[in-house]
Amino acid sequence: MTLYKPESAALIGYTVPFLAYIVSGPVLMLLFKDTLLVSLLRLILLLVFLYTYRAYYLVKPVLSVGGVLVGVLVFLVWVGLEGYYPKLSYASSAVEPALAWLMLRLVTSVMIAPVVEEVFTRDFLLRMITSRDIRRVPIGRFTVPSFILTTLFFGFSHSRWLPGLISGVLLNILLYRSRHIGACVTAHAVANLLLAVYVIATGSWQFW
Repeated sequence: MTLYKPESAALIGYTVPFLAYIVSGPVLMLLFKDTLLVSLLRLILLLVFLYTYRAYYLVKPVLSVGGVLVGVLVFLVWVGLEGYYPKLSYASSAVEPALAWLMLRLVTSVMIAPVVEEVFTRDFLLRMITSRDIRRVPIGRFTVPSFILTTLFFGFSHSRWLPGLISGVLLNILLYRSRHIGACVTAHAVANLLLAVYVIATGSWQFW
């Protein structure tokens, strides 16, 4: 359950961890040039921000059949469409990384990314588009503008934009049906975990 504060505080509380999630990697890489050190520092930084703004990002995953199925579908879309559309960037490495980096990446992608992305996109942004006073908007309320804009935002915030768009639609539908951010967090975590297993098992490092 989200704990609300005044509007300006909520804007900061939701936005700061998400911005840290987006920009910390590139900024730290410019400073240190060491992928392992950058991954470790980024994880620590994200944990600090999530703890600081835990009133907004403290969400309990909801284990449900629908959430797991959506997670599996997102994974299949992500992998199945590879090579059939142009990507927005090609920064991923095709070289097998070190074990320590893999562990850090696994923690970030399965435990951190689902919380940050889902809370910001489908808890905050979807409701903010509906009304600037998000306290008046229940989680999971459907409006056409919020559905379209959050889908576009989610899709084009990933270099694999086409799977991102489809995943945005699936996760939005899951939210509308479940009325719980935790269900979306679970689906996102399942998808990322399956992708991690696939990447490690097949050596498809380009996905990471």
